[in-house]
Amino acid sequence: MKLSEPAADLAIALALVSSLRDIPVASDLAAFGEVGLVGEIRSVDRASIRVSEASKFGFKKCMLPLRGTTTDTPSGVECIAVSSIEEAIEGGITGRIQGPMARSKRKSEEELFHDALHMLSPGSMIREAVAHILQSRTGALLC
Repeated sequence: MKLSEPAADLAIALALVSSLRDIPVASDLAAFGEVGLVGEIRSVDRASIRVSEASKFGFKKCMLPLRGTTTDTPSGVECIAVSSIEEAIEGGITGRIQGPMARSKRKSEEELFHDALHMLSPGSMIREAVAHILQSRTGALLC
């Protein structure tokens, strides 16, 4: 699958971490934002329209970039503004451990980022961001 919409970066990053950690993203959370090379969450166009559309589909929470946060939110929707991928992961993953990883040894954060890196297409923006995060935490240079 090929996505050309940068606003999907944040949702994809949350889905990857959710899968790797075997911890679900909150079922009532919608997320959008562009992930930059150093893990920053960049603003995207039409934030208020995106929040409104997510609300129509029943989402009660919407994670969006801190820069460009909309003040026009439908009633009953909580906006969670984040500035980095780290903040997004902390706020977007429920914290409940389920499945086989709950019963087995948990991987370190560096191992999870390394696993995610190998699943991403070379040259993609999101792969570069994950590589940068991993390098800044471990000093490892990755190809």
